[in-house]
Amino acid sequence: MIRGRSRVVLPLGHFLVDVVVLVLWVWHSQDLFRQTKGAVWFQPVAMLQENAPQFEPKFDISPPGQYLLLALGNLPAMVVSENVRPRAWYQSRTKLWDPWWFLIHESVASLVWFGLGMYGDSGRLRLSKAIERFLIMRCLVTPFVNIGWAARLGVLAEGLFWMGLIVHFIARGVKWGYRLVHR
Repeated sequence: MIRGRSRVVLPLGHFLVDVVVLVLWVWHSQDLFRQTKGAVWFQPVAMLQENAPQFEPKFDISPPGQYLLLALGNLPAMVVSENVRPRAWYQSRTKLWDPWWFLIHESVASLVWFGLGMYGDSGRLRLSKAIERFLIMRCLVTPFVNIGWAARLGVLAEGLFWMGLIVHFIARGVKWGYRLVHR
């Protein structure tokens, strides 16, 4: 990446990828809801008898791949935004996305990418190429986000990137602590 530019390119690039993923996710959801609007839905009938089975809706469904691709684009931002606005991924006909979740997520993500960019621009971060490749991978996966296998592949790559980054920073911390103790 161009020296001195990572602090600008990383937040801006990931923001643009996140906006495109969000637009494709909402567009896909609108299309799905439009297709099912005319379908016949069976509604459970509540029985007033004592031994009748109880209807309790379960919400054990997992988040869609588009949401995971968007959220895992920045793991620290995902942790913060998910704790502040849980279940932001749940969609209905009246609520296709949570703008507050997206605002919180992008605010934290911009700070994280800006910090990583500044750290990379200082020359102390050896992962500059990996971070650049991560942005390129997200750009390449984004157009195919509504295809199930592509979204899963992108989520897997993002998870591996963040695991590698965590291992890298833990190793640097151990190395720093070792040097500090053995002076």
